[in-house]
Amino acid sequence: MSATPFDRRCSRQVGRWRVVNIRKRLLRVCDADDLSDIVPDKKALSRILCKMKDRRQIWETTVQIADFAGDAGKVWSLYKMYAPAHDRALTKVMKALGWPEEEKPSHIASVGEGDEKVRPDAVTLFPKPRLWEMDMDTERQEEIEKKVKALKTQPSAVLWVCPTEARRQKLIAWTKDIHDRSFFALWQDLIDDPRGDVWVNNAGKRRAMSFVPNDVPTEVKSHVPKA
Repeated sequence: MSATPFDRRCSRQVGRWRVVNIRKRLLRVCDADDLSDIVPDKKALSRILCKMKDRRQIWETTVQIADFAGDAGKVWSLYKMYAPAHDRALTKVMKALGWPEEEKPSHIASVGEGDEKVRPDAVTLFPKPRLWEMDMDTERQEEIEKKVKALKTQPSAVLWVCPTEARRQKLIAWTKDIHDRSFFALWQDLIDDPRGDVWVNNAGKRRAMSFVPNDVPTEVKSHVPKA
């Protein structure tokens, strides 16, 4: 039985498809696992990333210390990374949610007035804009309160992702001025059950949220609030 002839044109098309989709994914800070659905073969993925790095199409850095979001190791992005561990933690949430449509990082507008402006960590767009804050338990109360002052000037829901329950309770206490638009979820809960009722308001009431059109079965979509 003769072997299937090598199709160079098809191979090039597959290669271009991979690069295009890796570039789309690398709007977020990703490790190799976050790209494995695009290029399952680890060696092939490594070669592609090395070539893109050599061509200065992407940035590469290393998360130095393992944390709740993963082991220490290399991460990549289209943009220069200033807080790779923080950004990787939020990437894992977006991956669990099915990669919802987001505003490009370069297009995320700061909120607030004057010197009090802050820039959300992410903005998801379905079913309407929501602002994200990925908390790493590193900011003091006065820093959170500065964010609250800025976030109060805009009407969109603010989604706080918290590393621990103790930290979630602190954030609830520090965000009183925007309790009407704030929801809080534990990072691990979002990873384990992204479509579950893992979001709580300041009163502790739980709810689920929809982020992509197929997030929730059609028959129950009408029962899922869209804050």
